[in-house]
Amino acid sequence: MRQHTMSRGTVLQTSAAIGGLAVVGGAATASASSTESEDGRHRIDGTDHGGSPVGFDLVEYADGGAVVESVTAYESPMIADLHTVLWDSEWELATNTRDDAIGADVSVGDAIPETTATVEWKYTNPDYALVRYWPEITQRAIVSAARPALLIERDLELGAYAPPRYAASPELRHTVYSIANPTIGEERTDGWVTDDGDYDAFVATDHEYSVAIVQRYVHPTVRTGFDGHRVGDVGVEEGENRSAWADIYEEADGWIDRNDASAGDIHFGTGLSLESGDDDGSETTVPTWRTGIGFGSGDGEAVDNAIATVEDGYETERDRY
Repeated sequence: MRQHTMSRGTVLQTSAAIGGLAVVGGAATASASSTESEDGRHRIDGTDHGGSPVGFDLVEYADGGAVVESVTAYESPMIADLHTVLWDSEWELATNTRDDAIGADVSVGDAIPETTATVEWKYTNPDYALVRYWPEITQRAIVSAARPALLIERDLELGAYAPPRYAASPELRHTVYSIANPTIGEERTDGWVTDDGDYDAFVATDHEYSVAIVQRYVHPTVRTGFDGHRVGDVGVEEGENRSAWADIYEEADGWIDRNDASAGDIHFGTGLSLESGDDDGSETTVPTWRTGIGFGSGDGEAVDNAIATVEDGYETERDRY
């Protein structure tokens, strides 16, 4: 089973060759560029902050998945890939948006540095294979025009059971997980989980630049913390430094074994419980949540930029263009 799309060395080699990383100027400008390669990789470069635009790839996989990869800022690689994992607590099933999807509908903005990807899975009851449903996550990613940051806003639609006689719709009993592989340092990245009083935040740094990740649940309720988190090492399957990928997706038990910090080639993972307890089976709430990725020359600046973009939200960020 694949752990992540690219090795640290691959990220460091390819990021320098991305055309959108040329220096445009010192002031922020609301502009965008996008390119598409034959292998389904869409390159998005946005606003110039400090002499380099924030950019990312949206990669379409042949078997149906779509993943944000190669996130860059300050002419440097920041995050190799950002995966989403969906967990059904009743059926005890975990799927991710790269390996398990049965289809993805992708669109890329022309004048705005944004992408939209709707990824679909098929969930089959492990005890009664006749019963199934097809959840979809829609992911809208946009580069901020106001600050060095990337916003990813998602919502989940569960659809209806088949055959329909069993119930109209699955209840909201799910947890979503975000797993990121920071690649700032050429040899070593330091990463840890902290909080600013209102938000939990993951910070990674090479002590020249920093990247921070926060999340905000915006509907049907507002929450700004992590429902579990792990900072581990890429490729480690067991022990204190096991990777977030192994703990969340491969073990697939709905729990995260907490680890607050690590250094080297690291993995960060966090959960967000979407369970509301209010569903009656007739119409399931469509939850919406945001992930903010902020960049800066210091840890505090990166955290502030991540929080600001999840506070603003997708429509506000888009209106700036």
